[in-house]
Amino acid sequence: MKTKVRTAIGIATTLITLAGASAIFAQDIPPLIIVTNTGTLPTNAVEMPAPTPAPSPFPPVLPDSPAPSTNFQGLDDSHTTWPPDTDGCVGPNHVMTMLNTQVRIQNRTGTTNYSTVSLYDWWHARLSGTYTPFDPRLLYDPYSGRWIATAATDAGRTTSAIIIAVSTNSDPTGGWYTYGFYVDTGGYSWADFPTPGFNRDKVVVSWNYYPIYAGGAYGVGLFVLNKTNLYAGGSVSAQLIYQPYQSGTTTNGLNIRPAVSYNTNDSSIYLLQDFQDNPTNSSYLALYTITGSAGAAVLTRSTNFPSAAAWASAGPNYGDIAPQQGITNRINTVDSRLSQVVYRNDALWCAHTIFLPADNPTRSAVQWWQIRTNGTVLQHGVLEDRSGVTFFAFPSIAVNRFGDALVNPSSSSGNRRCSRCSWPRGRLPRSSSRTSGPGSTRVSV
Repeated sequence: MKTKVRTAIGIATTLITLAGASAIFAQDIPPLIIVTNTGTLPTNAVEMPAPTPAPSPFPPVLPDSPAPSTNFQGLDDSHTTWPPDTDGCVGPNHVMTMLNTQVRIQNRTGTTNYSTVSLYDWWHARLSGTYTPFDPRLLYDPYSGRWIATAATDAGRTTSAIIIAVSTNSDPTGGWYTYGFYVDTGGYSWADFPTPGFNRDKVVVSWNYYPIYAGGAYGVGLFVLNKTNLYAGGSVSAQLIYQPYQSGTTTNGLNIRPAVSYNTNDSSIYLLQDFQDNPTNSSYLALYTITGSAGAAVLTRSTNFPSAAAWASAGPNYGDIAPQQGITNRINTVDSRLSQVVYRNDALWCAHTIFLPADNPTRSAVQWWQIRTNGTVLQHGVLEDRSGVTFFAFPSIAVNRFGDALVNPSSSSGNRRCSRCSWPRGRLPRSSSRTSGPGSTRVSV
């Protein structure tokens, strides 16, 4: 399946300055839309199953994580907006955190807070007229020494846009270049949940399209931008790639996540999607590539679909499923969209929340993958508590140049408050092929 530039819903790809700020910002609530993954496997689909765990009379023992070298408070939620949509990134000298409410820049030891401002003020100071920003995301590009910030604006409105900021150097307290692109000049749809990625020559931002005047979903939009031009601060055009939610009898789904690439010799952008969740048998991811230069890029979905034992897209009660200490209200663990994709050493690493058992979910768990770019599943694992006491959700994943991976989910139970925990995965052998024997783990705690 190949998808090129579409104009079916009138997308603008020119640089814009958004309309003036509005007092209704204070009353706006960032959207939370639970997505059910019902993608239709094409007739030529090839299942790429995760390796079967070796039989063992005992559950795997969870290894101890190394103690953190530094531990400090990042940014408290102001308790004024739900969901908080937390995101952050670490650079060579700074830690930067963005929420739906605030932005903070600190040094790497947490001893200095350089600034703490509202999300609105941070964007408004850099892009004139921006109002109602939400769903912020942050990346640091170590090869160019730049910070990349993205957000959506104006949920449910005809002025919906994707906004992008790029630091002028490795210091986020200094200057930033800013850009804004309307997602639909026809005024029929708006953008939700933008997620950025990059490789050596491109920056890609994907989002979900929703209609303003009706229910349902339109599909996925992606802006492809030339990284050199973006980092130069001049005029930038954004190529739109649009994949409809439905193509004939085929359901393509939502939430396509571009990878952050640390392979400087690869010009392709890789993307993954939680594609089809099922009550029995297997559930599937979809693998995509964007090839070609910005302005003429093409999105292609692979016919190889990584798979593992079935999981559900979301829990009951519209996601309000995870218990917490001292209160009967449940924590919303949203859905099984991929939270992060990293491309390093010729493999894609990702992690996401899943809901089990698949046919009648009662708990949330965390699933992680290591996948070759041809769809072969090298490693796969699930962190869960089958007793239903501890719930896991919202994982991040980091991979270093040696192939060490760290999965960092949130956990909660009726016995303790929500907190973060870390789960280190095994290192790949340091060989020229960078390969390891296939493996799959299912850890119960």
